[in-house]
Amino acid sequence: MKLRKLILVFLLLSLLPVPGEGVSASAGEDTAVRVGLFLPGAGTGVSSLELSSPKGFLFPFTGETSLILSPDQDGGLTVKAKNGRLLLRHGGDKPLSLGGKDGCVTLPLGGKECRIPGVLSVSVREGKLRVICTLELETYTKCVMGCEIGTSASVEVRRAFSLLVRTVALHGRKHQSEGADVCATTCCQVFLGNDKRDKENDAIVDSTKGQYVTYKGEPITCLYHHSNGGATCSSAAAWGGTVLPYLVSVSLAESEEFPSKVWEKTFTQEELARRFPALEGRLLSLTVSGRDPYGSDYVTLLTAADGQGNTLQVKTSEKIRSTLSLPTGNFSFAYRLTAPAVTAQGTVEEQALLGYIDSEGKYVPFSSFAEHPLTSGGTAGADTLVFYGKGAGHGVGFSSQGAEQLAAKGVKYPDLIAFYFPGTEIANLLNGF
Repeated sequence: MKLRKLILVFLLLSLLPVPGEGVSASAGEDTAVRVGLFLPGAGTGVSSLELSSPKGFLFPFTGETSLILSPDQDGGLTVKAKNGRLLLRHGGDKPLSLGGKDGCVTLPLGGKECRIPGVLSVSVREGKLRVICTLELETYTKCVMGCEIGTSASVEVRRAFSLLVRTVALHGRKHQSEGADVCATTCCQVFLGNDKRDKENDAIVDSTKGQYVTYKGEPITCLYHHSNGGATCSSAAAWGGTVLPYLVSVSLAESEEFPSKVWEKTFTQEELARRFPALEGRLLSLTVSGRDPYGSDYVTLLTAADGQGNTLQVKTSEKIRSTLSLPTGNFSFAYRLTAPAVTAQGTVEEQALLGYIDSEGKYVPFSSFAEHPLTSGGTAGADTLVFYGKGAGHGVGFSSQGAEQLAAKGVKYPDLIAFYFPGTEIANLLNGF
């Protein structure tokens, strides 16, 4: 009986996809996803890794409950017991497959110990471990739900979201060179195995089993975010390139019950200057030179200038957001000077001033960090630049906050998908939905 079980395990392992084979969108119920837990090429490889499985591992480590993996000097893989005893030297020509007898292996991921369902494929690349987990698409979707949308969203929004999670995996093109469909980080979708799985979320995933989003028969480039200030950002405005017809800007007026996240961030002149090291002189000003031409308020062109006449332009909302470390690319800003001023009550207090009285007695708003002559003599200039923004994330595609607003009005998940991804259709791996 024991021998028959081992033979069955080998047969199952032989049916799993190997690195280099993509996810098939016609594989039906047993569609497998390859999740890159540690990918050296993506900067997430590790030098050693401890795995545990309380009920033991599959062959050839059936008597072990803990394994330590590390690269060897010849480009292969060394497997040791926790006490240091050598168990296996594995050559570098093929990955080593590892699995737990209970279907899970525990390993450190995302700063915690996580139970990872599926089978691990471990190899060595660039002197570090490459670890890819292969598991069923539906199991993967259940694992991701708790990490990406949690349990507080409405049922209808979570139903829609389950389709998005599957679609990201089925589209899976970011890490093909590493032998994976998706990685386990925010680059694709956060995956922590069973760490944040929830029974209600699992039931929601089961209610949409096999469904995903397509455009002209292919899984879409599926993007989602928290909120956007009333209109999604087009993909072309966010990253440049060709306009995707289902990732254009769509508008939804915000309600008091479901507003976008509102944020504020302040920079001094010196702090801003460090964001633009290519400018030779001291940073003098920032100017919004362009916004999303497809309908949203996301900034797509930002011009920085120094006092010597040099300028530098930053293009696309995501590059701008990254350069300034902002929550989103939907913002405006104002120059401000903190200085003592006389209040209406006649007292002198520190106040945030947005302009100055020039030498002719006129009020002029600050438009840069330049110093200006004052009526009273001397000069004054702004000392900070304050950004005022709406939204959280890149703003492209599905808005969880906007979807909640629609769901509260009775909109069902197929129509939520259709609203945020115009021109797309819902397909099903099981029956051609």
